[in-house]
Amino acid sequence: MSEGRLKKLCVEEYGYEPCVEELRFDADTQAITYGHDDDTNIRFIIHRSKLPIRKWRMAKFDREDLTKLRLYKSAAYPHDMVKIPKTESNKEGRLNCALCSTRITPRTCSVTCSTCLVPLCTTRINRDGETLATCFDLWHCRVKLQATGKEMNECLAKVRAERKVSGVHAQYR
Repeated sequence: MSEGRLKKLCVEEYGYEPCVEELRFDADTQAITYGHDDDTNIRFIIHRSKLPIRKWRMAKFDREDLTKLRLYKSAAYPHDMVKIPKTESNKEGRLNCALCSTRITPRTCSVTCSTCLVPLCTTRINRDGETLATCFDLWHCRVKLQATGKEMNECLAKVRAERKVSGVHAQYR
């Protein structure tokens, strides 16, 4: 593929015009990569993804490019936990978890990932005596997010139902 065509394709697809020397086109996979190292590719993914994503997070982060972002960790992109700030519209500083929360079984959390910019739980769910990993950990290690989210939401709903039947106050928000 010619440099001009590669540059035009990148502008059309991502609305961004990088230096041609930084673009690479893989003819086998039809993928455009940016730069020579992984940090540069991740920076390009972040730029074209318009983070933070507010709707359909799991579906969008299941795409190949955003899966690379979720699973990649370096000094430049550490995926640290950042406290959600209290604002006029969000007085508690809490948002619904991007992985386990649904409209039927909502669960709020107080931290977000510094790189992915999504709110994620840090409290573990106990399932049948087994303690599951946190949503924050699962978000950054599982490849298939939608299946993981469904599993976590089912566990959360089951735990809440058991607590309701037994009369124990639900400690999970």
